[in-house]
Amino acid sequence: MQLLYSDDDRQQLSSNISDISNHDSYDSGGVVAKKYKILMVEDEDDPRIVFKSILELNTSFEVLTANDGVSCLEILEQNKDIDLVLLDIVMPTKDGIQTLTEIVQSPERYGKPKVVMLSNLGGEIAFETAKKLGAIDFWMKIDTDPEQLLKKTQSILTSTNYESGLDNDKRVI
Repeated sequence: MQLLYSDDDRQQLSSNISDISNHDSYDSGGVVAKKYKILMVEDEDDPRIVFKSILELNTSFEVLTANDGVSCLEILEQNKDIDLVLLDIVMPTKDGIQTLTEIVQSPERYGKPKVVMLSNLGGEIAFETAKKLGAIDFWMKIDTDPEQLLKKTQSILTSTNYESGLDNDKRVI
């Protein structure tokens, strides 16, 4: 399934993004906060560009992108300091579940990033498999709210008590 955004969708997303103020990258003492590395893995151009644009509104996020599981693993191998991987499930070459499996099985090779699975399909089997492999959440890409994306991403990166949607119906962001 190919998800393409219409001109109206792009205009609405652009409007929503511009409504969000640039989140502070300073802590309360005026000290520059830690820069977090995020890897956005998505085979479709539109969602990859949209997610990257939204995430970069937070100046403490450095966002790298990959368009499939193979390139994701190559980037992780070269950047073991990546904090978070946003990983699409349905991709060519190597899907998200195969990619997550390799990440989890080889932390010395790929580091130990937190992983959130992304999809436009409900896929309970993929959801359960990702959960068992250690994904910390599962987000539906469709109807992504830019502010919620920023808030949830910040929470994952900075909180030890992140409330995942894995055990309930809070999968939509």
